[in-house]
Amino acid sequence: FEEFTPIPQEAPNLAIDKAFLGFCQPGSSAQFTLAVTNVGNAPTGGDIHITDTLPPGLIFVSAVGTGWDCSASGPPSTVDCTYDGLTNPLNPGDPALMIVVTVNVIIGAPPLFSNTAMVQTSGDLDPSNDTDTDVCRQRGFTPMPALSGGGLALALLTLLGVAFLALRRRLS
Repeated sequence: FEEFTPIPQEAPNLAIDKAFLGFCQPGSSAQFTLAVTNVGNAPTGGDIHITDTLPPGLIFVSAVGTGWDCSASGPPSTVDCTYDGLTNPLNPGDPALMIVVTVNVIIGAPPLFSNTAMVQTSGDLDPSNDTDTDVCRQRGFTPMPALSGGGLALALLTLLGVAFLALRRRLS
């Protein structure tokens, strides 16, 4: 049989980077950026779409970026942005297309938000970099480290040992 060597396919490959700018303090606004780059070997040949469903506690205010048409629907608030990648193609190596999204953080919001955005365009054959997640937390909030089952058992035994010693001293 003959050996087959595939012909490399030229295609755009969009990657998205999501980053919160600062903290998510209840009762105030917060911002995050969405940056789209083409790491493929061909320019985009159609619209570029970004979708970002905001977690409960974040309310959409605005989304602004040069060349982007953004809106929101919901609840939950889903941010949708479209860029005309046919008329203005994003070429490999071009600077990132940026969007700044502003949200309000409601009073009583959780101390930690995890949020994911997704980018799509026709011809993108590599979905591995089409989503990105970032975390926003309240100022001063530090999540507790998770204990493994063994670590939890050791912590419980230590606590019981301390309680036993205290009770023993009290009784003697």
